[in-house]
Amino acid sequence: MSVPLPACVSEPVPLITPGKVTGGGYIQPDGTMSPATLSITNGSNASIGGKATFGFVVQFTAGDANPTGNLQYNDHGANVTIKALSFTLLAISDGVCGAKTHAKIKGSATVTGPSGVPSTQDSEVEVDDCSSTGSEPDTFKITTLGTTPYMAAGPVVGGNITTH
Repeated sequence: MSVPLPACVSEPVPLITPGKVTGGGYIQPDGTMSPATLSITNGSNASIGGKATFGFVVQFTAGDANPTGNLQYNDHGANVTIKALSFTLLAISDGVCGAKTHAKIKGSATVTGPSGVPSTQDSEVEVDDCSSTGSEPDTFKITTLGTTPYMAAGPVVGGNITTH
């Protein structure tokens, strides 16, 4: 007897959009600021970190094969560093703070966790440029999938994110 498979529901695939997003600063996912959160999904050395700093410039011009730029992230408390190697997606869209204020960046990155051994992993960053509208602080979220899975998110405590 065969059992019918459930229908697959998939999220629409975002299109690469021409534009640029820049940012630098820090989130403080240590519980002292709400709603900042930190979740290291790797069971070893899983602890809430201190200040996590980041800097990035990612841009895409129509006609280019892929977005270009750089991205570096350092969670000082959890001893995790993430450095982008390449980008496959830059999608700038309307967000919670208004038109063209949300950006999703995907690619691959070198992730070095507490063990000190780097590995290449898929990465995704989502940002919201809210400070330019004055509605809320900017937000930053980073996720990696691989041998050192990692996720951190929170409001930008110091610094700025800008969608161009």
